[in-house]
Amino acid sequence: QFKNITYKLRFALGQDAILTEDEHYSFNRSLDYRYDVEIFQQKIEEAGATEDAEKKISALKDAIRLYRGPYLRDVENTWVLPERQRLLKLYLDALVNLARVYLEDGGYDRIFGYREKILAEDPCYEEAYRLSMLAYAGQGNQAGVQREYERCREALWEELKARPSEQTEELYRVLSR
Repeated sequence: QFKNITYKLRFALGQDAILTEDEHYSFNRSLDYRYDVEIFQQKIEEAGATEDAEKKISALKDAIRLYRGPYLRDVENTWVLPERQRLLKLYLDALVNLARVYLEDGGYDRIFGYREKILAEDPCYEEAYRLSMLAYAGQGNQAGVQREYERCREALWEELKARPSEQTEELYRVLSR
């Protein structure tokens, strides 16, 4: 089966696209190519390497645009799962980091859209709820803080039969004073 895939790749990309050495196959990275996963990772690294808010926002937005759902979505083999999880974590971290930048800058309204993207991937991602609670608090919306905490509590119970973390509980206590 793998030789069939190799044949198809060589037919589609050219003979020199796949390198063979001692029955090991690899992609010829010296070719002129674009690989969205590499670009995605580069943008994440760019964002992490700068303190400039505008450059960080730009790099994170670029990375977020590149993420198009689960890595190799149609592949069900277990070998793909660690990479799929790693890339999803990078995506979620990019969303969280972008929301944090906006939170620090007082762009509270922008946080809620990123929260929804995070929760669409993982409804139990507590950091998304905490960021939203902080955004509501920044707006002076005490009812929003309470609704967000309750939303978090319900999602965790429904999905995992778990309670919010101590970090989430403490933030709620602090913001509810």
